[in-house]
Amino acid sequence: RQRRAEKEAKKEARENTRKERSRRKTALRVENLADMFMDYIADPNNHNKKGRPWSPRTQREYRQHLYNKFIPVFGDALVKELEARDVSAWIGKLAVDTPVQANRVLATLRVMFGWAANPNRGYMDTNIAAGIEKPKGETSKTRALDYSPELEEVTNTGEIKQFWNGLENANPLHRLALQMILLTGQRPNEIYTARWEHIIDDDRWVIPKDVTKNRRIHKVPLTPMLRKHLKEIAKFSGGSPFLFPQSRYEEGVLAITKGRQGRDAPVVGTTVSKAIKAHLPDMDPFTPHDLRRTVATHLKSLNVPEAEIGDLLNHTLSGVTAIYARGGGDIDLMRKNLDKWHRQLNMIL
Repeated sequence: RQRRAEKEAKKEARENTRKERSRRKTALRVENLADMFMDYIADPNNHNKKGRPWSPRTQREYRQHLYNKFIPVFGDALVKELEARDVSAWIGKLAVDTPVQANRVLATLRVMFGWAANPNRGYMDTNIAAGIEKPKGETSKTRALDYSPELEEVTNTGEIKQFWNGLENANPLHRLALQMILLTGQRPNEIYTARWEHIIDDDRWVIPKDVTKNRRIHKVPLTPMLRKHLKEIAKFSGGSPFLFPQSRYEEGVLAITKGRQGRDAPVVGTTVSKAIKAHLPDMDPFTPHDLRRTVATHLKSLNVPEAEIGDLLNHTLSGVTAIYARGGGDIDLMRKNLDKWHRQLNMIL
């Protein structure tokens, strides 16, 4: 009877092991969940919480966060057995060296796990990323040039002048691209990918909706200072369809290059950012996007209403106002405010 009981126990253990192996083979793994999620957002018929299809840029970011960061660590784990504390601990480790990236990866996980926890899908019981706190060091060191956070006001510390004049030895196209961000206040990526065909009648620069962040056409009025800047850009762009094509700059000689497959291509943002570190090492660290903050900060110091600053910078309205307010801002009013900023900038320079 004892031998029979031992034999039955071993048989039961083998059966349980077999069932567990079978369950693990058929159970949904994190990598499979990521594949289904990416397929879902790639379908233009599916919409995000704002009611729009996911943009190609967002899809690229999600794919990078999931497949380059998260999947190598948790890809084989079963979705049902994934613990919030394990993910939280991993996010904390990631934040030690790259706090901003850790925060963005966490934001991607919240979207994916929220999608998986939808009752209509039932892949997860709850969104385990929803309760994970942002890394303590995730706040990026953003700032505006010539602005004092301690005094909370614009001060004449000479940073704008140092920035403008300190790029004389940089690649001319990189210098002009960074200066154009400061002139217009537009997003760096919108500057880098600008095309000459979007400059209309020497009067306005039309940014198409497939480039803008809010997927709406944005019109930037051309002031005398901007027209002069565009003429200088044209001297270096070499007949490219882009204002700022890819290029090499060696020993004072600029050469326009081609992108992959020999096609015309715009400058890469990371390449432009390197010009700041290389040619302005004595300045406190700042990013190209901080130049956009600089424009907004100085416009506010010139008593331009925040709503008008938002129109110029192409910020998206929220709530009920966004439902009722359609179309772009008043281009004549934007031209007036941009002129005001350029007069101030000329005085600074």
